[in-house]
Amino acid sequence: MKHQKITINLKNEILSGKYEYEKKLPSEHELAIKYETTRITIRKSLKTLIAQGYLYSKLKSGYYVNKKEIIDSYNRINAHSLNKLFPNDQVINKVINFEIKKASLFLQNKFELNDQSLIIFASRIRYLNKKVYIVENTYMPYELFPDITKETFEVSVYKYIESKDYILDKNIKRVGASLIPEDILIYMPELENEPVLFVENQGYFKNGKCFEYTHSYHINQDFTQIVSYW
Repeated sequence: MKHQKITINLKNEILSGKYEYEKKLPSEHELAIKYETTRITIRKSLKTLIAQGYLYSKLKSGYYVNKKEIIDSYNRINAHSLNKLFPNDQVINKVINFEIKKASLFLQNKFELNDQSLIIFASRIRYLNKKVYIVENTYMPYELFPDITKETFEVSVYKYIESKDYILDKNIKRVGASLIPEDILIYMPELENEPVLFVENQGYFKNGKCFEYTHSYHINQDFTQIVSYW
């Protein structure tokens, strides 16, 4: 069994309660026997689950299931769709800026573009039950999404991407704390000088191509369990 399937299976067993929160997981050897695979394959799955916040490891002890609140926090940070995360709540996306412009040197390097390439820039405020939940700035290569519109960001960017038959692979994130920048602060002046959770995200296709760079500010959320300062 490939490590991706094992990862999904272990995740479901954690969420179903088979492996209890804050309890030790079976050893790599035991899991290798269960899934009829090698310890190397099992180790890949366990490392993936650590990166996703489901597990943590103790030196010379093994792997443990994280606290429920920490797993929930990671899921909120990594969720592509607030509608899926909160199906019974009201989610509204307000686009405050949308433009197509020349890529900066930073974005040229990020997306492997030339100095004449264009990028899509969108800034939006995401409301959950009429409260600001996330403020995010997203950059995407224009050559990949030439027909994307402001309305796309008002509905669902990931539904749009999936409709193009691109195969999504992974997101690489950095999590920390930051003050809200001035261009966004004008929409919520009450948060001046108030540090909030900051997430920097890079999205990749299966072919290794980076298709998205986003930095977001998470408001009215408590992620103190997992915030790391760099």
